[in-house]
Amino acid sequence: MTAGSSTVQIAKPQAHMRKSSEVTKRTPSDPGEEIQMEDKIDVIRRLVAACYSADEAAMREIIGPDFLAHGSGGGTGNADGWVSLAKQMAAGTPDGVTEIDDIFGSGDKVAVRLTSRGTHNGELHGVPPTNKELATGANEIYRFEGDRVVECWGQYDMSQLFAK
Repeated sequence: MTAGSSTVQIAKPQAHMRKSSEVTKRTPSDPGEEIQMEDKIDVIRRLVAACYSADEAAMREIIGPDFLAHGSGGGTGNADGWVSLAKQMAAGTPDGVTEIDDIFGSGDKVAVRLTSRGTHNGELHGVPPTNKELATGANEIYRFEGDRVVECWGQYDMSQLFAK
């Protein structure tokens, strides 16, 4: 098992920050070739950065069209839904910052625990803007086939968003 113990901040791109597509990419030379765990963890760091900055091109490069997401309560989604959700989150909290609290993997899976914080300035999951600070948490497990992420299981704490 490989683990990452340091906290990594992933913020929305600003003039002084690199976009997720500028992060060093280490992938095998043959498509579909198995990659090492350290490289899988790097791919997930890039995917988290792409998701929370709504970088559609970077997301699609990593997840591909056959991606399947399993959400809380048994919901499922595909690559298009995942991209749409990322855009909705970026619009709902335009100053949002996401921190990877833990990341580790084994076999064909990488698990990540993260926390997102931002000001709720836009509609988010049907909730009108409150202009208040918002914090959400997530636990996600990603499955690889070769060098591509093909599946994600996630549990999300959105209680602060939906609190009355």
